[in-house]
Amino acid sequence: MVARFDVKRLQITAPPVPLVQDDVGFDYGGKTPQITISRKGTIIYIPRSEFRESELVWVDRQGIPESLDAHADVYESPRLSSDCRHIAITVWSQREFANQVYVHRLERGTPAPLTTKGENRYAHWSPDGTKVAFWSNRPEGAGVFCKVVGTSASAELLAHEPSLGVFLLPYSWSHNRNLLACTVLDPITREDIWIVDPNGDHEAKPLLGTEHREYNPTFSPDGRLLAYVSEESGQPEIYVWEYPDGGHWEMVSTDGGTGINPAWKRDGDGQELYYINDNQMMTVTVTSEPNFVVGAPEPLFKLPDGIVPGTYLGRNYDVSDDGRFLMMKWSDNTRERLIVVRNWFEELKRLAPLDRNR
Repeated sequence: MVARFDVKRLQITAPPVPLVQDDVGFDYGGKTPQITISRKGTIIYIPRSEFRESELVWVDRQGIPESLDAHADVYESPRLSSDCRHIAITVWSQREFANQVYVHRLERGTPAPLTTKGENRYAHWSPDGTKVAFWSNRPEGAGVFCKVVGTSASAELLAHEPSLGVFLLPYSWSHNRNLLACTVLDPITREDIWIVDPNGDHEAKPLLGTEHREYNPTFSPDGRLLAYVSEESGQPEIYVWEYPDGGHWEMVSTDGGTGINPAWKRDGDGQELYYINDNQMMTVTVTSEPNFVVGAPEPLFKLPDGIVPGTYLGRNYDVSDDGRFLMMKWSDNTRERLIVVRNWFEELKRLAPLDRNR
């Protein structure tokens, strides 16, 4: 949208009107509109109706990719079940014009919709692999919901969003404590980390919040440690925090950036932590017993060409129990276009004429 603005009075002086006729697309995190305007009046944007498909691939610890038996689609945030036989994944539905959660059964190679209505994203498996938690925006309200896989049962509300305009996004389900760690997006406090008890009172409770941004919390397999992203240093970095008392914490990465989201190795003690730094998969050893010790980060492998990057709220990879990485690779099947509009300032004069009386 575009509106006339009085810079002296700091007020909009005319009703807003559509800047372009198309719906403008957003990045994978749903945060940044894909549009830019030059000082000379040229607009370039990506329409929301366009999409770019990706395919699912396994990547081994040497960085060698292998395609899965799954068709290409507009995917986001794949998550493996505890037995690594199913994948919960967000898929952009062109028909619904919204994101939906699908469950992909690896031995069959066919995804099935878990959700069909509203906007649904950020899927995460329950520890026993029978349920999937996800964020949903539906007529009865927005918040974290949960649905049993393979049944016709309705989705169950796990937690309402704290207040209007505040988003509660699930990110990690603790295997030993049955708790969901979430990122809360608040226009005032920005990003903080909250906890949801699926068997509790359907209310999310604050866990970690400072004047800095904290987001994407990830429980270690034994539930003793919580890895997360913080911008305390001035840029996004990985931190590890002893849960639940926070007796020890330490910064893990040293030169991070957007999309460095952490994931733990899937063994009992979770002593290996992964994150992406630029085009490298990084690994670092973290122990909590008998002492809290964080090792030095080391590069594990260079990401294969075409791997879909993560966003600041979206981890586009997961780790299997055999040490392989589930990732997304850009497909050749793409319909994404750049739309260029020249001399748009002339159109602006017609859309939002200047009031000469002001």
